[in-house]
Amino acid sequence: MTVNQKTMKFPRPADPTIEEVLRTFLDVSAQRLKPATFRKYKSVIELFTISMNDYGSGKLSKAETVMFEALYNARGAAHREYCQVFGPEKIMGNVSEFLGYFMPRKVMGGKELMRAAGTVTKKLAQWLHEQGLVDTESAEAAMQTGASAAKALPAAVRLAEALYDYCRHHPVDDWSDEIDDHFTVEKVQPDRLHLAPLLGDTPEDQTIVVNLPQAITALCQVGWEISLSLGRTKNGWRILESGTVYAL
Repeated sequence: MTVNQKTMKFPRPADPTIEEVLRTFLDVSAQRLKPATFRKYKSVIELFTISMNDYGSGKLSKAETVMFEALYNARGAAHREYCQVFGPEKIMGNVSEFLGYFMPRKVMGGKELMRAAGTVTKKLAQWLHEQGLVDTESAEAAMQTGASAAKALPAAVRLAEALYDYCRHHPVDDWSDEIDDHFTVEKVQPDRLHLAPLLGDTPEDQTIVVNLPQAITALCQVGWEISLSLGRTKNGWRILESGTVYAL
């Protein structure tokens, strides 16, 4: 193989880039949306761009990585971020990371922003497909993920708020063993949650049962992950502190 053949096969920056395509999507959206709604679209796209710039490079091939690192490490005007190098075909592969990891773990926004993240992602996937920029299968998968996120992410925020308020109004004065962990919800009953710690190192090495009001358990779903500090009291395990709820 000649040097020229190798050069021809080496990946090149895309035209158009993700950044350019997203800018066009916002321009088109601005023409049909009310100002308040458009501001949500713009905020979500900005966050999605940050997510892709931060985490997208982990999904690249070896050749793409070499190209990207050369451009990313360049100085001055030659420097490029992920979304300034790759094209729209990379967008759909970053949707799950954005909605399942970045939004709940890095942004931790309110219910409206979380709902908008799912809705805007779904609309973006639909628009990209209509423009012929992504294939049907990946667009449909991203649209489904976006639709699910539009419901699950704000629901997770509601549960996190309810747990925080419960802890604030029901402080625990005396406890022995304490566990700080991320817990997976294994079972939901009207008056209790069955929780499995991520590390699996409970004193009894088994699922922990926490009694809670039905108003709280009704907000929870099996499979969700909750950041909690638990203390064992004479009446069973109680929540000492609560954190983020992860629904995707």
